[in-house]
Amino acid sequence: MALIEDRFEDTILVVNGDYGGALPVVRTRDHHPADVEPTRRAIRDTLGIDAFVLGWREVTVRGGVARRLLEVEPLGDLREDQRWISPSELVDGREWTQPGWFDRVREWLEHQARRGGWNIQAVEQIRTWEFSCVLRVQTDQGELYFKALPTTYAAEVRLVEQLTAWDPKHLPEVVGADESARWLLLRACAGQCLEAGAPLAVWRRAARAYAELQVGATERVVSLRALGCPDRSPSTLREAIGRLCADEAAFLVGEEHGLTFAELESLRAAQPWLEAACEELSASNLPLTIEHGDLWASNVYVGDGEPQFIDWTDACISHPFLSLGPLLRSAGWDPHLQDDRATVGEIADAYLGPWAVYAGPAQLRRELELAKPLAALHIAVTYWSLTPPPHLQWWMPRGVPFFARMALELLAAAGVP
Repeated sequence: MALIEDRFEDTILVVNGDYGGALPVVRTRDHHPADVEPTRRAIRDTLGIDAFVLGWREVTVRGGVARRLLEVEPLGDLREDQRWISPSELVDGREWTQPGWFDRVREWLEHQARRGGWNIQAVEQIRTWEFSCVLRVQTDQGELYFKALPTTYAAEVRLVEQLTAWDPKHLPEVVGADESARWLLLRACAGQCLEAGAPLAVWRRAARAYAELQVGATERVVSLRALGCPDRSPSTLREAIGRLCADEAAFLVGEEHGLTFAELESLRAAQPWLEAACEELSASNLPLTIEHGDLWASNVYVGDGEPQFIDWTDACISHPFLSLGPLLRSAGWDPHLQDDRATVGEIADAYLGPWAVYAGPAQLRRELELAKPLAALHIAVTYWSLTPPPHLQWWMPRGVPFFARMALELLAAAGVP
């Protein structure tokens, strides 16, 4: 069962003035709900206008289709038969949901271009949702990416600037930033997204590079806290697991995307093991460090140079091995890797290499095995308590049972009854 539907019917509302009116439905499929390039293409094909997507007013899901009421701002003139509605409210600093914001950003980008001595050729919106708005900026000196963040995630701008200064080979270059506006402009990563698939050697190189970044950050935990990285250490996770397991509604028990009653009881039965695992990791010789928070292959880029890591929105301070769960799960989906079990083990070994300065191989492997199911619950807790409302991502409540079920699978593989 898919976590997120990827078929959409969007009724388009064009926003600018004080009059009411709705425009036709556009249909797209096979893309993430936040990816707006397919929707913008469909609007051009259907309505004959270029549009900037401001956001969604409401969404209903049935029959595998997400039906959304979509607000857009036209980038140019409308036809005489097309009418306006008034703008939506601003929530959590999401200025990109307001008409006129795109023009202000383009002015800022032009200022950055004049300072840097490069010329802008095109600016295209590629993603928008409650957590960010992302634009692709084509220039005469290569491709750039602009990201705007809500107030809740303002720390990402400062964090990325500092991480790039500490470890410039593993993050894309920061071309421009405005901390007060929560704007970040980055040079495009070299190479291709690891999600597209790669040979085992490339996966191993990416895992080792990420470990090296984490090892380098172990001496900077005080600075990371000052930058706004929250503490999500194993001791914090231990407390959260108990509260989460007590919240039956969070697991959507008996619903289409929820746990069964038997699965919830299995998770609760494993709670003592999970809490003991948190305590053991808390007592580890491995220091706390930065944890990416969303280390799926989609946030890793690989090429001839060093692997690079993007999208640090959910970064926190924790036991390092909690990062590895998403990356290993992503590897299991790569058709380039024929034997999932063996190749995932080799990727894990590559990741553990830089940590040998803190513990021997047996201890590192034990802590990794403890961390695997905890990493899944670590993400479930994010969906449960750390995602700020309001949002219209209908699939997000499913994240708790989805990652809880993943934790159960990993517990079973580890032989935990």
